[in-house]
Amino acid sequence: MKRIIVILVVVLMLPAAAWAQSSMFTVNWDVSFPTGDTKNYISNTSFRGASFEGMKFINDNVAIGGVFGWEVFKEKESNITWEGNGVTVTGTQVRYLNMLPLLVVSRYYLKGLDEVAPYVGLGIGTYNSLQRTEIGLVAFVNNNWHLGFAPEAGIFIPMNFNMGMNLAAKYQYAVKSNNSQYSYFTLTVGFGFLDY
Repeated sequence: MKRIIVILVVVLMLPAAAWAQSSMFTVNWDVSFPTGDTKNYISNTSFRGASFEGMKFINDNVAIGGVFGWEVFKEKESNITWEGNGVTVTGTQVRYLNMLPLLVVSRYYLKGLDEVAPYVGLGIGTYNSLQRTEIGLVAFVNNNWHLGFAPEAGIFIPMNFNMGMNLAAKYQYAVKSNNSQYSYFTLTVGFGFLDY
């Protein structure tokens, strides 16, 4: 399954590379806010996130590419009783959730990148979730792959000829897999490097 998903992502990105007039690589810092089932498991905001984007422009306004990210959520609670896997344990819990999105992204920029350019986009692909609950010396781990999507809106602010600032907001949703479903909002601040 993993191999099929990687092949699909590569095949979908090849036409964009062939048609592209220019490209952009972006490095982002992500701050994420859990929603839904994610918030029920960990309610803390995550300041530990990063994403990397590679985009190819088909024309001045349309870009296709890929995004890889890593969001880390963590929360600690005392005197909690946890039941799972036929075991009941009470104590201090440390909860972790690592989300790794791997998405094919399409964006529409309202203006060219030589001026301030708002954009909207949609990412579709997979998410890997690693959920870990630690109670003392005992750890319960749940690792799953999910299909998912991420609509986004952002703005690219040029700083010089080949570099600019990327500001974006996106809603990330990983559909249910093995009784696990995750969603969260992400605010992104980063720098994009253009190759003309």
